[in-house]
Amino acid sequence: LKDRRLAPHLALLCSTVAFGVDCQHEFLLQGGVRLVVRMYEEHFPDDEYVRLCCVLSILYLVSPTDNTTGQEKPAASRVQEENKAASLRGVAVAEGLRVLLAACENETHVEIVANALKALMPFAESELYRPIIGGPSLRGIDIVSSYLYSDNLELKQIAVFLLQHLLTSQANRRSFLALDRNRFDEGEDSAADILDEDDLEGLVDCLPIVRLGVPKKIASKSGGRTGESSNSLDLSGVNNIFAGGLHDPFVLKCADNRL
Repeated sequence: LKDRRLAPHLALLCSTVAFGVDCQHEFLLQGGVRLVVRMYEEHFPDDEYVRLCCVLSILYLVSPTDNTTGQEKPAASRVQEENKAASLRGVAVAEGLRVLLAACENETHVEIVANALKALMPFAESELYRPIIGGPSLRGIDIVSSYLYSDNLELKQIAVFLLQHLLTSQANRRSFLALDRNRFDEGEDSAADILDEDDLEGLVDCLPIVRLGVPKKIASKSGGRTGESSNSLDLSGVNNIFAGGLHDPFVLKCADNRL
């Protein structure tokens, strides 16, 4: 923009147009996403209001409101899914994914980060875009995983939701577990330290706790005499497993199933 004073008004206009379901298709065709991407980049880090409106514009496009009634739902749902797919494709082509992840990585304004993470949800739910987000060019897995350590509960919850979908991709799982990082030739200890640099611990720390302490039954069993039976369990690591409290029974069942 030649006159930067127009930017807040134009950004607000874009978010308003993008919010209207009847205008979204035309907004995409007229290059609206490219406009908000450009405005976001030109006003970083100067104008938070402009950047927020730009992120909201993308969020509204990929998460349209459902105004259909019960009778209209079957046919309208198909149209809505087609429009949503077109919006996702339009945002991805216009470098919108890159801007959303850049906002998640660089912004300090919580509202901008939260809306950027929310805008990533439809992409994470799509099998087509999951590998793109987790690819080396966007580094989406590293960026999203960083919010597992956030003190903001909302950001942490959204990050867990995103990972729930992103980690269904094998390539993303390998990235999450740091298995594809070429560090084995950096020294003898590189292979041993490979799992120390993943984000699995941050995800485990998000698991719900229902009560503190080691369960009495397990604690009593661990106090028995060693060597009584060759089939007896070695419970020496129980205290470490349950350190910090007992996980929810459903969570433990899921973990046992995965193991």
